[in-house]
Amino acid sequence: MREELVKMVGEIVRTYPELDGVQFDYIRYPDSHPHYGYTKINIERFKRSTGIAKVKEGSRAWNDWKRAQVTELLGLLIKEARRIRPRIQVSATGCMSYARALYEAFQDWPSWVNSGLVDFITVMNYSADPAEYARGNAVAISKVKDPRKVNIGAPAYKLVKTPEIF
Repeated sequence: MREELVKMVGEIVRTYPELDGVQFDYIRYPDSHPHYGYTKINIERFKRSTGIAKVKEGSRAWNDWKRAQVTELLGLLIKEARRIRPRIQVSATGCMSYARALYEAFQDWPSWVNSGLVDFITVMNYSADPAEYARGNAVAISKVKDPRKVNIGAPAYKLVKTPEIF
């Protein structure tokens, strides 16, 4: 699967020479229920890389490994895009809340920004409550070294009937 995704990114970047950026949306585990990641390939890779014989849902080792896999996949996709077009801008979408990103989606998007893996991040702050929205934005910005590298997704679709809030 990873190889196919890398090939797709390469094909897109090669086919569209005017493309100046790539946004990796949904670069995460989908949801915490049902539990994902139990393919034969994943289990074997986990065992090989950790030396742990049995996967235990919720264990720190399993969660850390899944988080590392998301980051590793993103890195492979970016490497392919930049192999073809070295100066292409790369971004990814990060989940909110930060706890959800880290423990359910297995994203460590602050490290992606802070390490320079991505040029910027777009966090999905889809709270319709203005105070909660502001708190989420403050948390997102506090997680990165350069706040200019954080874009905030707004919940416009949730505010259709209350445009004054938007």
